[in-house]
Amino acid sequence: PQGPTGPAGPQGAPGTGLVFQGNYLLTVENPQTAAFTTYLPLSAIYWVFFNSQGVEYPMVQIMPVACNADALYLAEMPQNGAPVVTVQVTLRQNYQDTTLQCNVSSSTPASCPVGNSIPINAGGLLDYAVTFPSALIQNSQYQLLLSLHCQ
Repeated sequence: PQGPTGPAGPQGAPGTGLVFQGNYLLTVENPQTAAFTTYLPLSAIYWVFFNSQGVEYPMVQIMPVACNADALYLAEMPQNGAPVVTVQVTLRQNYQDTTLQCNVSSSTPASCPVGNSIPINAGGLLDYAVTFPSALIQNSQYQLLLSLHCQ
């Protein structure tokens, strides 16, 4: 026969967390006269074309495990002589903006930690809302590097 179960052991040390990385090349096919937002998947190598309407559709990914998002890192690298612009990136969960938001206007990676981590549920749908300013020139390209840390 089996004896009684003993007391639970001590809590283990926290792990290093998860990192989701994306590398995106955004091409402006026609001049943009108003600010616009596109939606990018959480982790991908992805190429986006902006048409004259600036319309893009959400590209969500399913979160395989629960975690707490605590930092977003990003860098913008204009290509082919495109000017540096301020790009705003917001993590979205289930098609809703979270408080994890970051602005970048440099190829030097920016770190955007949050005061309180954002709980992400297993099965949650995640993507990024990426907002560009107006007055982007035709055929300009922007490479965005994004990394999300989740503990």
